[in-house]
Amino acid sequence: MLAPEVPDALGALGPLEGTVAGEELMPDFPGLADADSCREWEPGTPVDLDAIRPQDEQYWDDFRGTPKAFMNLDDARELWASRFGALTSVRFDAADEDAVLEGIRGGLDPAQVGLFLVDVGGAARRSSESPTDFGGLFIGLSFFLIAAALLLSACAAATPAPVWTGPGDGWTADLESFDGLGEI
Repeated sequence: MLAPEVPDALGALGPLEGTVAGEELMPDFPGLADADSCREWEPGTPVDLDAIRPQDEQYWDDFRGTPKAFMNLDDARELWASRFGALTSVRFDAADEDAVLEGIRGGLDPAQVGLFLVDVGGAARRSSESPTDFGGLFIGLSFFLIAAALLLSACAAATPAPVWTGPGDGWTADLESFDGLGEI
């Protein structure tokens, strides 16, 4: 993966303190967040672990996933926007949480981006309360099986069984000429 050409206007260097110095700026990404060393990273994408320098390891030991750079949003969008969008997250000042939430609720319409609330639990409960009375179906099936068994028994009792008296009744067992198909 090639690094994009970063513009020269990144701004000034400053100390890592205050709101910019938080490990919480990096989400708990599996394979990175739990690594004790940069060489233990398993991000799921190709990374050249041999390119990690000793100062990179020291930065990881001191600051973990704290970002090394902050840049203008327009420049970041130009560099890293993809077919999946231009932003992965947005940070707000936690002191003004109520105003941020009101702004989001007032200006965001989930239906515009294809999000809808669906009561999945209610639909599952309604589907388990079937209007079909299976008890009646099972009674009908039982009645049918009993009637079929009685009719079959009556037919078997009304049909005389063939009587075989043995070899002296005129039948011969010629097994050598039997082809299994019988004669017409």
